[in-house]
Amino acid sequence: MTERSATALRGRPASLTLALLAALPILVAGNSGCWMPYAIHAGFGELGVLLGARPISEVLAEGNLDEETEAKLRRVVDVREYCANVLGLNAGDAYTTFYDSQGENVFYNISACPKDHLEAYTWTFPIVGTYEYLGFFNQAQTEAYAEALEGAGYDVYVYPPVGYSTVGWFKDPLFSAALARDEIDLVDLITHELTHNTAYKVSNSAFNESLATFVGRTGTLEYLADRFGADSEHLLLAQQRQQDTDVYNEFWIALYETLEAFYARQDLTSEEKIAQREDIFAEFKQRFEDDYLPALNNPDRYAGLLDIDFDNAFIMINRRYNLDLDLFQAVYDALGQDLPAAIRVFVASIPYDDPKQYLRDWLADR
Repeated sequence: MTERSATALRGRPASLTLALLAALPILVAGNSGCWMPYAIHAGFGELGVLLGARPISEVLAEGNLDEETEAKLRRVVDVREYCANVLGLNAGDAYTTFYDSQGENVFYNISACPKDHLEAYTWTFPIVGTYEYLGFFNQAQTEAYAEALEGAGYDVYVYPPVGYSTVGWFKDPLFSAALARDEIDLVDLITHELTHNTAYKVSNSAFNESLATFVGRTGTLEYLADRFGADSEHLLLAQQRQQDTDVYNEFWIALYETLEAFYARQDLTSEEKIAQREDIFAEFKQRFEDDYLPALNNPDRYAGLLDIDFDNAFIMINRRYNLDLDLFQAVYDALGQDLPAAIRVFVASIPYDDPKQYLRDWLADR
């Protein structure tokens, strides 16, 4: 099992959506199949979080926080209100509470992929659909399950997210780990997660995460411009970070396309593909160091990628969070960069079998 460093996860918020709680309806339905142990684990884990969270207003009222923590909690309150009242996101009761994990990881996320082709491993649950990731509240259980997947021949990706959305089912708290982020990343995180509460397509992880990435990025810029001004250092820094994210994403797209063509070769066995892909990983890691890092405004935020072992699972999760962002951008631009109006169009796409095709048709009809 490989647990990536936070540095390698730049370019997207770390979020875990409904997959964390997907097994709860199994308990309600009385399904006693093989997922019952996981359902019990997820249910009790979430219950512990809900019982351990406190209202942010109460935490602030006590007046015993350090200056930085208090400022960030107040920022969360303000961002949440902005998302609800200005952007029109469905905030519900999310991020009105605070869970202090005392420096410990609360939960872990697992993604997997075959070693010889690029196709995310999926988990399917009754009622709530199919997911490309699975969450655990216990590190030992996470490691045991990840090792089982590795033993079955999969690349496996594990990391501890700092936030998640239950798409409005429960009162999602702000985790203390999120406060390690600066104000810009914190705004992005909250906006990203509240997008899940607003527009969520069952059994379409890539659409959900990529849409949340786009709204999180765009909403962050609009919030910072509103709160700090169009010429503020906050906004300039956020713009520079998003420029870096775009460069970073170009790297992963190039690697994905190269691997996709390589894995499609009919003259190689599965074993040969797995062995020879290491040359591609090495080539692209060198390319990242030589060509991509120098193009970044802040290369130090991404330098840790050079110390990471590449594999298919890591590639697929980066793709999942950044797929077809230009499509969402096109809708936003077509509406005169009116983000609330764009969000309403995104929401309108959800009932359709293919939300992205709906958006393409919407653009073509304008």
